[in-house]
Amino acid sequence: MKPTDDKNSLFRDMQNNPDGYSDEQIEAMMEELDHAPNTEAEWETFAANHFAKERRIVPFWLSKAAAVIAIIIVSGIVYAATVAVGIVPSPFAETDSSNETISNTTTSVADTIVTNTKVEESVVFDNAPLSQILAEFSAYYHVKIEYVNVNSKSLRLFFKWNKGRDLSSNIEALNAFERICISQNDSILTIE
Repeated sequence: MKPTDDKNSLFRDMQNNPDGYSDEQIEAMMEELDHAPNTEAEWETFAANHFAKERRIVPFWLSKAAAVIAIIIVSGIVYAATVAVGIVPSPFAETDSSNETISNTTTSVADTIVTNTKVEESVVFDNAPLSQILAEFSAYYHVKIEYVNVNSKSLRLFFKWNKGRDLSSNIEALNAFERICISQNDSILTIE
């Protein structure tokens, strides 16, 4: 144990005036100072004063709530990534109004009911030759097809043809491919 202030002042006084104390008193003081302090007892006292006695335990429901929140956040991140990559269409994307056909339907009941329906007018060509795509263009738009480069007939494409758009818009979409050059002169499509 640590000597108190009284013992320290007594010890200093013994050093300064050794004649005022008997040999037994000096020996008792030296004996007391030679004992090592009990560190275990001191540590227990310190720990009791400075550390909390009980460990905080998180309630079961709180850990479950944290797990659910983490799952929701991860799911949101995965959904955002799939929308960004284009795997899933964005629910906030504007629709192309040229893609929609509106039909009005009435009934003979007391009220008139008007419904709007979206008719999908697109054809998907998956690994189809350019000649097949242009043959369908020819039949639909009533145009003639001329090939300057015969090799371009065999080019295979993945193409989504939107029938709601005019011919020039669809030709522009096809011309976006690197090896395709289509020009229109009246009712003739020339493929170079």
